[in-house]
Amino acid sequence: MTPELWRQMIAVVRIELTKTFFARRSLWIYLLALLPASLFYINSIYARREHERLAKVAVEHPVSRAALRNIRRGSTVEQVVQALGEPYRKKFTRVLDGASASTTRTPHVLLHGRRSRFHILLQ
Repeated sequence: MTPELWRQMIAVVRIELTKTFFARRSLWIYLLALLPASLFYINSIYARREHERLAKVAVEHPVSRAALRNIRRGSTVEQVVQALGEPYRKKFTRVLDGASASTTRTPHVLLHGRRSRFHILLQ
């Protein structure tokens, strides 16, 4: 094949690729195709920062495994705080009472062990 034929083939391929792959109506398809990858990338950044934050909390607020095993369902907030110490974060959620349409506050105590996060719902 002559060099001129190669140049013509490359020019035709370049024109077709530009026309097909970079047309305005096909750009949204590429954006849709890149969306899952970008979501995984964003999640990996968040997961790394969250892991570092939780590791820092675990170091600042050490809790032994034996103390966590002694917590039982039905324990009061005072009993848990007495056994484990003051939690690093407290969260209250509003629960709608079906009978009276009033809201009650249910305490959640968030605790951290060495490797895992414990979420205890106290009633």
